[in-house]
Amino acid sequence: LTGAISAAPGSPAIRLNGLITDFPIRDIARYWPQGVGSHARTWVVNHIDDGRLVRAVIVADAPAGAFAKEPVNPNILKIDIHVENGQLSYVNGMPPITGAVADMTITPATFELKGGHAARPGTQISNASVYIAQLGVKNALVKIDANAKGRLEDMLGVLDHPPLGLVTRYGLKPDDIRGDGAVQVALEIPQQSDDDNLGFA
Repeated sequence: LTGAISAAPGSPAIRLNGLITDFPIRDIARYWPQGVGSHARTWVVNHIDDGRLVRAVIVADAPAGAFAKEPVNPNILKIDIHVENGQLSYVNGMPPITGAVADMTITPATFELKGGHAARPGTQISNASVYIAQLGVKNALVKIDANAKGRLEDMLGVLDHPPLGLVTRYGLKPDDIRGDGAVQVALEIPQQSDDDNLGFA
């Protein structure tokens, strides 16, 4: 990783270009400075709870004060990462996904997860994607797509877990549905805020 960081009013001037490998996700908060891509930092720190950052390519070209402006120019920072054995809290209040493997692209304004696969008790998840086009903007949509295979009662139980409640809303009970099956999920959920308790409306 090469470059320079210079203190400046509002936010530092940053020029970085390089590669980081084999880094524990839980340590990101210690090395990602406050005030640099704040919305992206908040989402990553609060929602990627564990795992290994196998590879991260970081490109930053931010003039002095650029991170203090709203909206932040998404082109001043780009981080492409590959995560393995990750634990993701995709919606607050719901059980996390564990053992996740995925590629993620992060800018000051956007978050994208592609090609994700993971497991939950009784369920295998594949071809998962998450896209947030406006990090930190209340009611901006979070788009989630995934394929799931396993026990129907387990998969429907996840979809019915608060705050989603997508099964009982239609008069069904997850425990009354048994057997194995496959589910394709496509959700658009408005995010509530960008504080330490980021959740969804």
